[in-house]
Amino acid sequence: VDPANCGGCGKACPQNQYCKAGKCSGGVGTYVGALGQFKFYKVQVNGAMTDTNVYNACINAGYKVPCQAQPGCLYNDNLCAVTLESSCGNPMRDLSYALCGNNVYPSSCPALYDVYQYMAHKWVTDSACGAKAGQWCVQGNGQSNQWALCLE
Repeated sequence: VDPANCGGCGKACPQNQYCKAGKCSGGVGTYVGALGQFKFYKVQVNGAMTDTNVYNACINAGYKVPCQAQPGCLYNDNLCAVTLESSCGNPMRDLSYALCGNNVYPSSCPALYDVYQYMAHKWVTDSACGAKAGQWCVQGNGQSNQWALCLE
């Protein structure tokens, strides 16, 4: 996953590309989908899936960091941007409904597998919350080199 050594030592990816499974890909991010007028992208994170690393990946790629829910949610802060996500404590829920069908949670929505949501440094030791097949809100501080959920 190292863009400076992608697929072999010294094989650097072009600027603004990321490395996944030893291959350089895309531009600054991969389009995930929309929730209303909000467009979401995933950006490769190098290292642990902490809020700090998710935040930095989005900002460094030129994106905003989406808030977990509407204003007043304890997992929001003044560094994230409010979207149409409505359920505090259920990150990416409304986005998964929009992408995969009503009542399809992130744990059953392949578009969100290995994608982690920023939680304003307020959840389980700076962990971001991720989705994997059959699992929702996987603690990011135990995962590495996955994707940050970012906002255009």
